[in-house]
Amino acid sequence: MEQDDRTPLHRASSNGQIALVRKLVQDGAIIDCRDEMEWTPLIIASSAGHKDIVEYLVNKGADVNAATVNGQRAIHYAASKGWLDICHYLIDSGAIVDVRDRLKQTPLHRAVARGHEDIVKYFLTLSNIPINASDMVGNTPLHLACEEECESIIKLLIQSGANIDSINEDKKQPIDLCTDHSFQRSIRNFMANHHQQQQQKPIK
Repeated sequence: MEQDDRTPLHRASSNGQIALVRKLVQDGAIIDCRDEMEWTPLIIASSAGHKDIVEYLVNKGADVNAATVNGQRAIHYAASKGWLDICHYLIDSGAIVDVRDRLKQTPLHRAVARGHEDIVKYFLTLSNIPINASDMVGNTPLHLACEEECESIIKLLIQSGANIDSINEDKKQPIDLCTDHSFQRSIRNFMANHHQQQQQKPIK
């Protein structure tokens, strides 16, 4: 996405030019400069997968929770693009994982929608992950996983406590978004078996 108002630091961050990024910052470039869509160099580097630039900008004071006009943060883009190492680094550096964009989607929504199982696994280890957060149309991450028919992520979410009975604005439960009938049956069986196993667990 090329913007006429992007600064040299924006472009160097997008292109992975770490040496140029260092020089521009040393010469006084504003770390959190914004283009017309409110993208900062850190958001751009996070989206493009340039971890060395992400680390450098954060170490120089870049705001890890800066948002675009659409409410998306660096962590949204790293999760959506599949950059696990950048997700780790951003969260370790203070990025908020329980954050929504204008569509009320969390970074977990984005990772699930794009099928990035490794990032979903990582997010589910975090104590403050909003596993049942609903977006603007009422879809939880489990709704999106079922819509994409991504079996491994569906099972991960259910095993981690996702609500299988949540209803979106179309009055649909997650399982209703599976269009392949045999796949839907398989997931229903998994849900039933998981529920039975939970019921059989001894009360502590």
